[in-house]
Amino acid sequence: MNIATRINKGQIDIVDEVHLIKQGNKVGASEASLLMKLNIKPFYYGMKVRYIYEKGEAYDSSILDITSEQIAQSLYVALHNVAALCFSLDYPTIINVPHSLMNAYKQVLSLGLSLESYSWEQLETVKTALKNPGAVAAPPTGADAKSTKAQPVVQAVQEPSDKPSSGRAQNMFGGGDADSD
Repeated sequence: MNIATRINKGQIDIVDEVHLIKQGNKVGASEASLLMKLNIKPFYYGMKVRYIYEKGEAYDSSILDITSEQIAQSLYVALHNVAALCFSLDYPTIINVPHSLMNAYKQVLSLGLSLESYSWEQLETVKTALKNPGAVAAPPTGADAKSTKAQPVVQAVQEPSDKPSSGRAQNMFGGGDADSD
């Protein structure tokens, strides 16, 4: 079979890499005996799908070639939809509990903004940010970040309105009100 070998400490070593068999070619007796001695089993038996027949139409099997990124994206979209559904039904699940907690905290901040007699540290920060948005600076970037201590960034809270709230998050997943999705 013209394979360069050498004897090393009582064993036969193959000197160079050899492609003994190739896909689609028949394996001869000498190749099969060498592969058996090397305990290599290069054979795989099974079916190869070339076409898919469904509801009267035939498709190429390449439509089944999906990547792990596509699977992950599909899972993300499904979880997103489950969280939105559970949130709109006021049904707590592990997926939507963080959103529910954030919405509750925003409502508490909104209530605290309407009450003058009650306050806490984070509410004071929000009040300061609403009165003077320039007073609460964004954290510095680049070289300034190393030399300056960053100030906390505060997001503005929606002012309380006279319109009754259903207790659900508005604009949780982007877009308009929950009823318009």
